[in-house]
Amino acid sequence: PEDWQAHLISCVFGGYDAIFCAGTGYGKSLIFEGLAALGGKNKLVMVICPLKSLELDQAKSASAKGLEAIAINKDTMRTAGLWARAQNSAQLVYLSPEMVLSDSFSKLWKDTKFRRRLTAVVIDEAHCVDEWGGDDFRPKYQKLDWLHAFTGKEIPFVACTATCQTRTFNTIWDTLGYGARPFWGVDDLDNSILYFDSKTACHKAVDTLRKCLPSHLQSAVYAFSANLSPSAKERCWNRFAEGTYRILCATDAAGMGCDVPDVKNIISFGCPNAFASVIQRWGHAGRDRTTQGTCLLLV
Repeated sequence: PEDWQAHLISCVFGGYDAIFCAGTGYGKSLIFEGLAALGGKNKLVMVICPLKSLELDQAKSASAKGLEAIAINKDTMRTAGLWARAQNSAQLVYLSPEMVLSDSFSKLWKDTKFRRRLTAVVIDEAHCVDEWGGDDFRPKYQKLDWLHAFTGKEIPFVACTATCQTRTFNTIWDTLGYGARPFWGVDDLDNSILYFDSKTACHKAVDTLRKCLPSHLQSAVYAFSANLSPSAKERCWNRFAEGTYRILCATDAAGMGCDVPDVKNIISFGCPNAFASVIQRWGHAGRDRTTQGTCLLLV
């Protein structure tokens, strides 16, 4: 790919919405094929197209490049195994606004595994949102923002078009709900330590929290336990102190060597054998006296 294509793909993987305007032959398809290829076998990119012929052509082209790509429309929807492929293995699914918002497709949206596989929603020929999306013709183009109810706030939407005047840009922006998603930066996460009684619980908590955060903030959550080497523990504390890590899921091993003055939240999950351990955990909050600390015990 060209540098600009690689940059756009990187931004989408970082959780950013995008509007991409480039003329015919400049490699729009490489964007969503690149997202699918780099996402891997277990991820899915959904591409919304205006025409069935375009769906089929692009699915055929992507398949020739080694990607598992399918088109779902009225002509193909009864193909044996098609819906199972969409649910479990397809890397690219090409379909229309009408199909993606149909009752037939709603069964997939209700499937947790399918939703977790989704990497991005691409709207190809996105100028159709403005030119075709009317009350009398292709009204589903006006309702594409409804997809956010299924995708959540973390799945990026990518609009690709060869023509985009100012009015068209504004219509795409508003219709797809761009700017409505809150942008979280690392500064929005308070320094916090979550205490658990086992290493297993720590790692499960890290996995759960990362799923709740945008992709660009997932690395701010880290597990701290006794199985870390001394150098790894020191590196962890340094990154927590400098703000690279914001949330530590820790065992009581974290209490040893913790000298971070601006910890705002200490949450203890479960009550240890000695209540004195809870008090010791809480003692790491608000050490610099200018930081108001919050301490919670969840039992």
